[in-house]
Amino acid sequence: MIYRVSFRGREAGAIGIFSRFAITVRADNEEQARLKLYETHDHITDARFEPISVHIGDVLVHRGEPRNGNPYLGQSLIGEERVAALRIFKAGGNEAYTFWYAPACGGAFRIEASEVDWDSSGV
Repeated sequence: MIYRVSFRGREAGAIGIFSRFAITVRADNEEQARLKLYETHDHITDARFEPISVHIGDVLVHRGEPRNGNPYLGQSLIGEERVAALRIFKAGGNEAYTFWYAPACGGAFRIEASEVDWDSSGV
């Protein structure tokens, strides 16, 4: 499951001021999501967990692995080729492609078809 988490805290190892953060994590439940926050942040308070489905606009599709394993580098598929690959992904096949949740704020990771909001996709 994917959670969008907003909280107050600071980056791990930082000294000084506390800030508000909003990040996305993948975990089986809220408790595991909370523990994942501590991999990158300290002194976490006021955490709010919102389970989300990935909007189709945040899905990058690559033929094979993207350059350096970074989906923001290189060329994601567009147009009819992207739609055809997404239909294959939705149907359970994905041999030739990799699919990534890649929000504009960074922090991309691979996704499974069950994590996509297909109802709003038109695919």
